[in-house]
Amino acid sequence: MRATDLVLLALLLLSAAGIALRAVRGRTTATEGTPTEVYAVWRAIDRRSAECLTRGEVLRTAAGAEFGEVVASRTADTMRVLQTDSATLTGTVRNDPLCDVYLTIRVHLTDADGVARRENGQPLTAGASYELFGDRT
Repeated sequence: MRATDLVLLALLLLSAAGIALRAVRGRTTATEGTPTEVYAVWRAIDRRSAECLTRGEVLRTAAGAEFGEVVASRTADTMRVLQTDSATLTGTVRNDPLCDVYLTIRVHLTDADGVARRENGQPLTAGASYELFGDRT
């Protein structure tokens, strides 16, 4: 055997060991059933509704499924864009009735099959967009 053959064999064995380790760790994941925080942004929402959000409030999806619990929230002015013939202006408006809300939401995830999922089995993918509602009933 040449040196290059030995190096290739060593890399193959390391790769196989990595695959086996991932398979074993995949059965007992660190996030299985434990709370995980995700971040969300609601853009251009009514300021009064945004200020009513409270810590511990449970948010639901548009379909009515429980999404998660609000851990923290903060509001920021909504950026407005005004298009004219000669320019585009961007900025905020004083006393704007709309604002952006930045939320931290606690969800319980499972990832037994390699995909992070909420407790109800729906995948929670990076960059996903959800329409959420506060559960005020």
